[in-house]
Amino acid sequence: MVVLYAVSLVLLVYAVLDLLRTPAAQVRTLPKLLWFVVLLPPLFGPVAWLLAGRPTPGRTRPSPAPG
Repeated sequence: MVVLYAVSLVLLVYAVLDLLRTPAAQVRTLPKLLWFVVLLPPLFGPVAWLLAGRPTPGRTRPSPAPG
């Protein structure tokens, strides 16, 4: 049981730090502020961030055309 709590805590800390370091323009699915709310439920929130919120490695969004 202690292992489950430890894994949950490590995932939460990792997800929050990763969210803080990710530029808002690269966050997928939801706005950055809503991701902080999604991260609150243990295990579900961090896993949701890792699967649906993180930027895809090697891909960046195209910058908007000037004008």
